[in-house]
Amino acid sequence: MERYGTSDVPDPFACTMEGVKSLAARLSARETAELDHAAVEHLIEVDGREILRRFFQDHLDLRAVREEQHPPSEPVLGAAGEKRPYRERGHERQLTCLFGKVTVTRCPWRRRGRANVHPADAQLSLPRGRHSHGIKRLAVRARRRKATIHILIDFVHVAEYVWTAAHAFHRVGSEAAETFAAEKLTAILHGHAARITREMTTQAEKEQLTGSKREAVDTCVRYLTGHLARLRYHIALKNGWPIATGSVEGACRHLVGDRLDVTGAHWGLDSAEAVLKLRAVHANGDLDDYLTYHHTREHQRTYPDQRDYQLGA
Repeated sequence: MERYGTSDVPDPFACTMEGVKSLAARLSARETAELDHAAVEHLIEVDGREILRRFFQDHLDLRAVREEQHPPSEPVLGAAGEKRPYRERGHERQLTCLFGKVTVTRCPWRRRGRANVHPADAQLSLPRGRHSHGIKRLAVRARRRKATIHILIDFVHVAEYVWTAAHAFHRVGSEAAETFAAEKLTAILHGHAARITREMTTQAEKEQLTGSKREAVDTCVRYLTGHLARLRYHIALKNGWPIATGSVEGACRHLVGDRLDVTGAHWGLDSAEAVLKLRAVHANGDLDDYLTYHHTREHQRTYPDQRDYQLGA
């Protein structure tokens, strides 16, 4: 096997190693020594998982650099043995692993009128869907323990594929394209993804789509078909579960970032936790009720012998 030289590649793990040092510093800090075991465990779980995710991402990025620097010496062939003579760079796909989401960047080898071939996908044994084999093993173990894990694909990603298919049938920006996407996405939200794939295939055949337009539709159909078990949005909506990460990411940015991530701020764990709790109470419209409760409890702690106390307006 060819040995890769790394002298021309900057240390791919340097930033993540700084994260390791930062976690070690937090664990050595005086305020951390005052936490109970559950808080320390949570700190290591959250920060440690992010460090593991970054290590995985660094490794994938390193493989991407090596793939660009060292193309295969043998011709790249498709499933039918046809050569793929043209190489592009920087094609990405997402992978959800045990540590979170990572991005796999690889080189597609192309031939006009034929599907792209990604040698790196085979080398990594990437799954057809977005979830790693580790996630699948976790689901199997959960089933053995009679636990239920519900995995959903971010609805935004599904919408991207459906919109691409819509533009294969209708002009970009047209009302017809918007109607097509809205109808298909609404049906998917109601649990009819399998029916939508059949309808798209039938319509593509009826309109005799070819080339890139047919490929766009087929890609969407393959994506939906390969993830039917993870498109049960009707169950998620019935139970009040989120179906996209945008709301969570937006809440984190608004709740945490806008307050804590300001220039010159230095936070301890206790003070940051207290501020975030207050922001959450205020954002939920419960500040007045909380202050009433807080004042009542403070009075009860100060004057424990006084009963039937109610805070005056």
